[in-house]
Amino acid sequence: MAQTRTDTLAILRASFVRRVLRVETIFAFLLFLLAGSLSLAVAQAADEARPAVDFARDVYPILQTHCLRCHAGRDAESGYRLDVRREILGETNGEPLALPGKSGESRLMQRVRASDVRLRMPPEGEGEPLAAAEMDTLARWIDQGLS
Repeated sequence: MAQTRTDTLAILRASFVRRVLRVETIFAFLLFLLAGSLSLAVAQAADEARPAVDFARDVYPILQTHCLRCHAGRDAESGYRLDVRREILGETNGEPLALPGKSGESRLMQRVRASDVRLRMPPEGEGEPLAAAEMDTLARWIDQGLS
């Protein structure tokens, strides 16, 4: 009888430990979800707090400094113009350089972010590469719809 009671107590203890571990696991998982949700909310709030990118104030100076020497005017040296919105969108030649709302898919961003110097714009010897903040500004402008 004493052995049966000891066995029963051992089974109850093991069952209790399993339940506690399950509760702790569930609690840890819920804390993980909560922390992830909070960090996402903070990131979204930070993005919303940033002012909208303004073409004249933010984008044009970047293009003027790094791009327009070769990518402006009717006889643009490269054949690609960055001084006319319709050209950037590919409305005149069917080759969009930027896709509104999709900076990650835009050729303009792929070229200025290229790690291969043979593909990166501006080309080596033709000007300084864009700084990370300038690339971020261009990407935000594209993601905002090139407005």
